[in-house]
Amino acid sequence: MTKQAVPRRPLTRVDEIREALSRIEDRVRRLPDPSVDGVDLLALLDSTDGQLRDLETANANVGAERARLESTWLTLQSRADPFLRQVGPTLADERSRRDEATLGPWWFLDVTQARSRNRRLARAALGALAFVALLGATWLAYQLLLAPPPEVQQALEHIAGGETLAERGDLVGALAEFETAASLIPADPEPLVWLGVLHQVSGNDSSAREAFAAARNLELEEWEFLFQRGMIRLQLGELEAAGEDAQAAVQAAPNWAYGYYLRASTAETAGDVYAAVEDYRLASDLASETGELELAAAAQVQLGLLIQYLPQDQVPSSDQAGE
Repeated sequence: MTKQAVPRRPLTRVDEIREALSRIEDRVRRLPDPSVDGVDLLALLDSTDGQLRDLETANANVGAERARLESTWLTLQSRADPFLRQVGPTLADERSRRDEATLGPWWFLDVTQARSRNRRLARAALGALAFVALLGATWLAYQLLLAPPPEVQQALEHIAGGETLAERGDLVGALAEFETAASLIPADPEPLVWLGVLHQVSGNDSSAREAFAAARNLELEEWEFLFQRGMIRLQLGELEAAGEDAQAAVQAAPNWAYGYYLRASTAETAGDVYAAVEDYRLASDLASETGELELAAAAQVQLGLLIQYLPQDQVPSSDQAGE
């Protein structure tokens, strides 16, 4: 007697989503396997997310499937560096060919990674410049760093709170925090620069000009002011304005490493890997010459990551970078 094969039941939409999730999980798990097509993986994430949204709109019970997708996205973020090394500049190119409004957050992993690294450096660099401007003498800076006065400690807490609120989009709350910080440490330009940027983003150009003018009056060199403002703008995603500050800082102080670091950071965030590599190399070389070892190390780390995105024959030499 011939054994009859049992036909496979038709796949439901939920079944299809589960199969897609399994493929996504397998590919993310195998990173940085060169056989994994990064762009195809992101497109699969988009289509699966879209199908889930359709079912959620129809009140279907797909909570477990949504949790799987979110968990896989978190795993991809934890493996961002090897993933970005593998995808390279293709990610920015593909993103520019698509409607960015329809893309999931995974398509901007390079941007969020760059911003995260820049925020860490910005906090260190802005803090150093602000204390120098506030104290005016090395021995006094040393004393305050060991035991900050209560008003300085309070101001730092308000600055940290203001940054968090600004990054969340709460500009009103952030303005209040930085206004308090500015009142506690009126000789420190950092809260004033933050106030100027936040007022400008909010459309209050008059208040922005006042805050910027007050910051410039605190014995801050123009290139230091431009660096501070550019880093804050970059932190808030104001990429074009940050690039303008970076270019102006480099022109104002051609041998100052921080200006090149800011310009490299804006280029990296914009997806211009070649320009970022050139400027990170310049920042590293100049910082090493002036003994600013933390900045030199930060630039070297970024340089090492980005060089892996370029074909070997396109990696600029030190001589080319300095031209």
